[in-house]
Amino acid sequence: MFSSDSEISYFAMAVYYIFSFVAPAVLFGLTAFLVLLFLVVMLKKSLRIKAIGLFKFFYRWLFAIPQNERTAKEIIFWWEKRRVPYNLMVGIWMMISFILFVIFILASGELKPGEDIIEPMAILFVPVIIFVVNVAYTFGTITELILRLIFPVRARRIGAFLLGAGIGFSGVVVAFPALYWGGFDLLKLLRIVH
Repeated sequence: MFSSDSEISYFAMAVYYIFSFVAPAVLFGLTAFLVLLFLVVMLKKSLRIKAIGLFKFFYRWLFAIPQNERTAKEIIFWWEKRRVPYNLMVGIWMMISFILFVIFILASGELKPGEDIIEPMAILFVPVIIFVVNVAYTFGTITELILRLIFPVRARRIGAFLLGAGIGFSGVVVAFPALYWGGFDLLKLLRIVH
């Protein structure tokens, strides 16, 4: 299939980058799809309709921008009302990513008997990750306030865009270990690495 080692490495890099950047969006969407599928299959029809309606309501509320002009205080309040749901989404995604990480690292065969899946000291970095994710969230507020000063007319909907981009960015950061080992397993499956 490949005529030289350099072609293999370029192919491996391409697969790795595609997996690193496309997979988070796919996994995030897949998670939402599986939750909805669970709701559709497992719940009674009346509960199903209420649950799907609640999901739609939450999505609309999360990205809703008031029609009128907002002051800086109202912009900050808009962001702060969404901080707890954002942290819950990132926390749930972090747990799903950790489960995938464990599955992928065990499937890779790289873990030697007696080795820890994660170093015990790495657990201390969880609060650091949460702090960094919240600092990034705060930068969304600051960025919106600055952009409103520069582009007052065009920047009305920038908050919803920044929030969505922040959720995606946080999903990538939190899922990186799972993506790394999932990509490694994929490369082993394709017999690109041994």
